[in-house]
Amino acid sequence: MAGRIFVSGGGSAEDTQQIDKLFLNELPAGSKFLFVVTGFRGDPREQTAQQWMVDLLLLHKRPDLICQMANDLSVIRSLAEYHAVYIGGGDAELLMNEMDRTGFEFILERFNRHGGILYGGGSGGGLIMGKYIDTSTEIHGDFRTGINLLGKYSIRAHYRGDSERWDGWPMKHNSDLLCLPEDVGAVFKDGYLEKVTSRRHRIYRAP
Repeated sequence: MAGRIFVSGGGSAEDTQQIDKLFLNELPAGSKFLFVVTGFRGDPREQTAQQWMVDLLLLHKRPDLICQMANDLSVIRSLAEYHAVYIGGGDAELLMNEMDRTGFEFILERFNRHGGILYGGGSGGGLIMGKYIDTSTEIHGDFRTGINLLGKYSIRAHYRGDSERWDGWPMKHNSDLLCLPEDVGAVFKDGYLEKVTSRRHRIYRAP
């Protein structure tokens, strides 16, 4: 049975408290998870990511968890030692390119299919979980595919009600578009949307 997938709309640790809590509640005491920071490569957040995660775990009173950071995905061949994988945000296009180049997306898909828990955070990590990632103005070109672990859904993070921009997107891509404000998250299971933490989200349906 596939593990749950948690997707964040982005924002600060305070913004994402609800979805972070749901994710962390899934992890047994003392369990180990992988924190992927590849999307921060070349960004100042790459240097502060480890302390950011330490602070996040302390905020949720989960210092028992063991976090291992990963930047170079090419050296990872198995996720058997981990209970979950947390994919940080940053540059979604860079992150997806590295997933493609290293084959890590297939390792991740297999991990989730066999019960491993995934978290797509900071917007970039959430975008790549979906069918397409060209839901951000920072993505170059149309029809840039993601890992496609969310069934028919693609993700739009940092949503601020810019509805006109996305009206024709679902028909063009044959994909439902789940738009999440920064303090809203979603939970998926077996390709189905199981829960959204607030009604302030919006879904644009493909015909």
